[in-house]
Amino acid sequence: MDKVKKKGPTTLETLKELISRHREFDIIDLFSDMHPADIADLIDELEEEDRLQLFSLLDVEKASDVILELSDSSREQIIEDLSNEKLTDIIEEMESDDKADIIAELSDDQAKAVLDAIEPEAVSYTHLRAHETVLEIVCRLLLVKKNIDAKAQITQQYYRLNNTQNT
Repeated sequence: MDKVKKKGPTTLETLKELISRHREFDIIDLFSDMHPADIADLIDELEEEDRLQLFSLLDVEKASDVILELSDSSREQIIEDLSNEKLTDIIEEMESDDKADIIAELSDDQAKAVLDAIEPEAVSYTHLRAHETVLEIVCRLLLVKKNIDAKAQITQQYYRLNNTQNT
């Protein structure tokens, strides 16, 4: 006789059971070793009212990775329901290109609040120069030339004035 193995509950079923029993610490424990994409898949499968609750259990670092993996509708709903402060904390953890993508999805009011709250990152002049386009290089060189020309004119005028005052 073939023995049929009894299949255990899926992660989604386990998660739904933990939600219904309000077992937040067990949910955090369940998420602790999961990849952000897997957490996002689980959140996407939940009812709307459970999504934000579960997302809010994530620490800021993991939340910044998970939010990028969510479906558009889940991400939109969660972003809409998050406080500007929490959203800012999450966005500050992201790489700059991901920050730009998420900020582009925000409402005007949210985007302004987040941008006002984000601490600007110090970037070296060398780093900026490394990413210049040809057009930016030409503009910079023209400005440098204009600045040199302006300094030369000021110097010439200074010497002319001094020479006329001394004579």
